[in-house]
Order: sequence, then structure tokens, then C-alpha cells
Amino acid sequence: MLLTTAGIVFTFGSGHAQVVKLWPGVAPGSEHWTQQERAVENTPLGTVVFNVTTPTLTAFLPNRRKATGTSGIIAPGGAFVALVIDLEGYNVARWLQENGIAAFVLKYRIIEKRQEGIALDPVVRFHDGLASAGYKSEVHIFSASLIRWLMGGSAS
Repeated sequence: MLLTTAGIVFTFGSGHAQVVKLWPGVAPGSEHWTQQERAVENTPLGTVVFNVTTPTLTAFLPNRRKATGTSGIIAPGGAFVALVIDLEGYNVARWLQENGIAAFVLKYRIIEKRQEGIALDPVVRFHDGLASAGYKSEVHIFSASLIRWLMGGSAS
């Protein structure tokens, strides 16, 4: 069985993940990017990818007999400087695939990482500080309010 999305063809039940570049050449907006993509394996989070310039979609399609007709796109996190591609991407996709759900892991472009460590935004540090002090529900309310405010809405 074939699945076609935006001119990309995937084959169900192939047994392995299929990777497709989302742009035939350099992705628009990154024509002058010079950073080289690199992956660090065996971190506590599994493989982490830095300096992504070529966006891809990796398809994890279930066996035809188990397919539910449901699918989802997974965009792994990493504070916009890395992608936690194993733990938050491929591992989740494999679980969904085994349970009959077609999963697509999006490896999206991220900013160049120029130094060691991950610089935390002050809002993220404040959020994490509150959460570690035991104010988890308050942190979620604060986060939702902050997002609404940043999107141009009311914070209340």
C-alpha cells in the first residue's frame, strides 16, 4: 500500500524507516548557512542532533494488518539548538508504529550551536526554578498565560 503526502511516496509495511528530504535542494532561508550537522550518540537522552540545515521527514509506517488509519507528526524538542532525536523522536515513532499508527519524525532546521552547553532563556530558567521548588501546577498556568501573552492575547 502506498501513502502519498505532498508528492512524497511512502510504502506501508516496509519494515524500516524511510527518510525523505523535504526540499529538493537547499531549504529556503538557509541558502547561506555554513554549519555542519552533527550527531552526538550515547548521551543520557540517546542521540542528539545539532546544526540541522536539511529538514527531513522519517516515516515509521505500521504493518498493513495492524494499521489503524491514524497518523501523527513528531517534532522532537531540544531548546531550538538541538533535537533529542532518539528519545523524543524515533523511540516514540517506533512505539506508535508497533501499535498500528503511522508516525512521521520531523527533523527540522535549528539554529547553529556555536558553544558548548545549552544557554537557557531567562523565562525557561524561571519556569524550571518554580517547577523544582514544587510549584508545578502554577508553572503550567504561568506557561499558558505567557504563551497567550506572547501570541498577542490576554495573559489572564
